[in-house]
Amino acid sequence: MRRIVLSRGLRVGGALGFGGCGCGAIIAVLVLAFIAGILALIFGIMRSSEPFQQAMAEVQHNPQAVRALGEPIKIGWFLSGSISTSGDSGEAELSIPVSGPVDKGTLYVEAYKSEDVWHFTRMELVTKKYPNRINLLEE
Repeated sequence: MRRIVLSRGLRVGGALGFGGCGCGAIIAVLVLAFIAGILALIFGIMRSSEPFQQAMAEVQHNPQAVRALGEPIKIGWFLSGSISTSGDSGEAELSIPVSGPVDKGTLYVEAYKSEDVWHFTRMELVTKKYPNRINLLEE
């Protein structure tokens, strides 16, 4: 006859009853990786959009923006906003974090798409140090 003695306080089995295999940690890592993948996909789609590309081209070539941020101007990771299209029409509203060696800020973009052409109604750069908004739509 075999006799098994468990001392007090000894846990049998691990998280979720998987015998201490660390499956709870593995599941948590997989969930986080899935969420990171979804975010990367969404940010990638937004970064490849025409409104985003046009706004970044404008901020990188605008003399006031270059003076305020310095060169090179880099794009931050966590842009926010929305882009929706339906055929040849659509709307976009973006907040794009940008930075340079001199300062950092946010580029605010609003646009609508009509007959397959994007029209910008707002493209403003707000920086930490520069006191005024820089309107990138002004000629």
